[in-house]
Amino acid sequence: MSLSFGEISTFIRLASLLKRDILQPQPLPETDPDQPPAVLPPSIAAFLSDALHISPSNIFLCWEVLKEEVWATAVPEETKQEDLEIFRSHGRKYGITYYTLYPPSAYCTNMTGCDRTKPLKQEKTRQVVVFTLANGAQPAWAVNLVCTECKTTYHNNFSVCQGTRTYYEDIPQFLQVGEHQFVEDHLVDSWVGMILLGWFSASNCARHYSTTISRLDEASPDEWRFTLKVEMEQVWDALVLKSLLEDCQQQSILLQVPHTGDQAERFTTAMQERNERIVRQGQPEVLHACDKCMRVFEDKSGVISESDIVGPREGSGACMRRPQPLSTTKDRFCPNHASFYNICAVNGCDRLVVPGCKTCSDVVHQDMEKKYTARGQAFFTLQDRYRKANQQDPDDDDQWYELVDNQVKMFTTPNSGSIGQPDDPNAITYPTTPTCDSKSEEGNKKLKAQFGRRRTHNKQILVRPCGIIYARATLYGAEAVSNVIHFTKTACSVPGAHKPDLLVYNTACAMAEQLVKAKDQWWDDVGLVADVFQ
Repeated sequence: MSLSFGEISTFIRLASLLKRDILQPQPLPETDPDQPPAVLPPSIAAFLSDALHISPSNIFLCWEVLKEEVWATAVPEETKQEDLEIFRSHGRKYGITYYTLYPPSAYCTNMTGCDRTKPLKQEKTRQVVVFTLANGAQPAWAVNLVCTECKTTYHNNFSVCQGTRTYYEDIPQFLQVGEHQFVEDHLVDSWVGMILLGWFSASNCARHYSTTISRLDEASPDEWRFTLKVEMEQVWDALVLKSLLEDCQQQSILLQVPHTGDQAERFTTAMQERNERIVRQGQPEVLHACDKCMRVFEDKSGVISESDIVGPREGSGACMRRPQPLSTTKDRFCPNHASFYNICAVNGCDRLVVPGCKTCSDVVHQDMEKKYTARGQAFFTLQDRYRKANQQDPDDDDQWYELVDNQVKMFTTPNSGSIGQPDDPNAITYPTTPTCDSKSEEGNKKLKAQFGRRRTHNKQILVRPCGIIYARATLYGAEAVSNVIHFTKTACSVPGAHKPDLLVYNTACAMAEQLVKAKDQWWDDVGLVADVFQ
């Protein structure tokens, strides 16, 4: 038998890509990750024979001669299109794909509850799809290894023991975003860049990938059960998982989440814990001090002083308001306040509701609910569409009801936000002149009702002059000055934070009045600057 240099090189390269596939079926005495096994598995030998057009007997001879070279060859970081095509053309009929995702180790790493030192041989395989940046969406196999001693299951990204999913220390090359979907780490980074720099939504990231990168024209095998199209939810899961893994890596801890339950809720607790920790300890930006944010001065006597500036800003418009979190989008109340479902939705009324309604038997209250329901129909629908086309969310409208000539009238006006004056956290300011021509004479009683979910008032952020967001907080009722004072002091008191020398705020005068009354010495050396342009 004679082989060309190209054939030898291809054999070594293809076989090196299949090291785990070659090693896993071997019996335990032959399983040594540092040494090549004596015999190739039949499926691997058949694939190499078919791909290289070499007889099976000669393939085993090639392995005998070249196995040491194969085992010493590192898996290439970049995929050769030639190899990808070989696997696509010759590997699928043998159940072999270019991408096969194994756990990082062939051994049980449960050091606290297992004595097993032998390699894991009990395995479970399933079809998956791998979304890559350079090669589009690719069919692949995922192999899970099971420890028969401690019952721990090892996946490509994490291990599972007693219902808890524990991710490995290193960020994996492919992040699992669904039961049968994985996303390449580089692709996740590209999505982050598109969202931060290109203002892409997750839906547009998924649409862009499916139309330009995924190569949907290269259909998956007929026997493959899963589509090669990425979904919006998978984009979000990839972004969330990558952020949590990076955060845990910085904290030198392992990410642990429930293995059972809904994928949409799997990372909720971990995200809440991360946010709470950042609130207590601050984020890396608390140490930020560029030339625009901190000015250093030297007076005539040579004394050097500095000026550190920060300013609170309210999220403009409806874009920074959001519904308060509930169990489902159809709920009006959280589980702790579920009893309110039986109470009339009109503010101030504590009577029981009529079955099938959100209001009591009062005729006026019933008519208010009818007016609210009618808002989603006919002319109101056209108005809402127009508002949404102009980037205004009609769900943010301020609404109230008045009894005019013995008829209930509903009034709405776009939410105008707040300038920081109301100090009641539950206060909501309404304009004195609504946009409806049928406004009753002054003195009619305004009625309000809570037919849907409450929305937060705004996202308050502390911003450096250069644009860096220093901290953020959610204000639920209004941008009360006392809330801004508390938020700013808390954010600037975390470990490592630097108290600002100047605070720029659009209602700094009202803030100064409250600080004088509070006699809080923390603010004594902080200058307040009124931002008249905000």
